Amino acid sequence: SQSNGPQPKLKICQYFTKPGSFCKTKNCTFSHAIKCHASIKAIKKNKDQSFNNRGYSTGNQSTPVYSCTVWESPNGIKLFTGGSDGAWRLWDTGNNFVEEFSQEMGNKITKLEIFAGFLFCGFEAVSTVLPDVPVGMIHVWNLSNPGDAPLEFQIDPQFAPYAHGSEVSALLVTSMEEGSNDPSKMVIVSGDKSGVVRLWSPPASSEKIFKVQQTFHGHVGEVTALVFCNNFVWSSGVDGSMRVWDPSTGQCKHLVTGASPNVNPHTDAITDMHLWKNQGQNYVISSSLDGTVKAWSSDGNILLSEENGEGVLCMTIASDPQGTPVILCGSGSGGINVRSLSHTPSMPAFTLIAKLTPRLNYGHERGPVRCIRVGPSNTWYSGGDDGNLLVWQTVEPLVKD
Repeated sequence: SQSNGPQPKLKICQYFTKPGSFCKTKNCTFSHAIKCHASIKAIKKNKDQSFNNRGYSTGNQSTPVYSCTVWESPNGIKLFTGGSDGAWRLWDTGNNFVEEFSQEMGNKITKLEIFAGFLFCGFEAVSTVLPDVPVGMIHVWNLSNPGDAPLEFQIDPQFAPYAHGSEVSALLVTSMEEGSNDPSKMVIVSGDKSGVVRLWSPPASSEKIFKVQQTFHGHVGEVTALVFCNNFVWSSGVDGSMRVWDPSTGQCKHLVTGASPNVNPHTDAITDMHLWKNQGQNYVISSSLDGTVKAWSSDGNILLSEENGEGVLCMTIASDPQGTPVILCGSGSGGINVRSLSHTPSMPAFTLIAKLTPRLNYGHERGPVRCIRVGPSNTWYSGGDDGNLLVWQTVEPLVKD
């Protein structure tokens, strides 16, 4: 039954959706718009998990995939995953998702990004100058020469050879000019669990170190997401605030909190933000543990808010085969809600289109969805606390006018 909670426009067929399964029902009344092609066990072990002398786990059962990213390599589509077992892994989508390579980093990997053929990895480790205290590090590999030593983010090469004093909780790597791979146009921003946001300068061709360009202070607690919109840096946090920073001065130019007048702010931790470009305008989409998804204008004014039914831990913006944009919202229960983004004659923006859950059709079996990332050809990938990376594809239009 799909009767509990808000009713989606489409009811997704569980027999069609599951990996390796197909629907045998003639004239099936459920939608065949979304297919999960594979479930990859992306976490091999949990460094936080302990066992008794009989081999049974006595500690944390969670084995999260914290981050994933997609590399459109010269040899096909590749996936990178990272999580609680302290290794990033490379998977080949063209060869039955076989694991091609893994790199041990020592402790949990929190963020992975691909930009211009470079892999950026945020992870927790100990520094040579602080051997007993975990810090937040970011290393960068040139995927054209992966055997080379990685580049590093360092506050100070001698006295603070790391990116953050606490875990890297947010990482943005983008360009000032859409579609540009010019290093001089790169925008690299990171945030940590203590609320610090840093803007970085890429190294010169002869150097190996990314250097701090600006440091932004203001968040209380973990920074959860970063966006570059109209030449300003947006950040969000578990403190429920959204801040807009001037990268040239380091000053906070705009703040949205529960105390902001004439605004409908989030009332709990903000978990994710994404930039959406539509008809020449830039918008920011945000999600929260308060169970809402919101759209903001580039100057920080609220445009739209919708209840999701439960807290959203992560999200991304995708599109169906017709190019219609949708929001994918990962929840704490392991499900994913699919919502419309643009307004159409038959469907207002933020309308609930489909629900993907283990109970209704398919989804992550244990704990929350930790990351969702979009790939080519209407594919998308979700990682969860169950240690799995699910490979999805939208195969039919989700919005029909």
